Amino acid sequence: FGLGHSPSRSLVKGLARATNGRFVFIPPNTSVDVHVGEQLQKALQSCITNIKVKWNLATDVTSAPTKMPPVYANDRLIAY
Repeated sequence: FGLGHSPSRSLVKGLARATNGRFVFIPPNTSVDVHVGEQLQKALQSCITNIKVKWNLATDVTSAPTKMPPVYANDRLIAY
């Protein structure tokens, strides 16, 4: 959770990426109950991990993102 006026966006996002987790930024004077409930629901869901994309091309291809994040129900993953 990033709380307050100016949480470190890169730190919060980096921690989420490093732990295969999720992040949410909660502005000041906002109830955290809804956000905590949503995060708890996501934490209890199954997800797809270790996703690999094979491009089947004759040349080497660099994909982005290089490390695929976990994908939960109703999420989407875009790879280039």
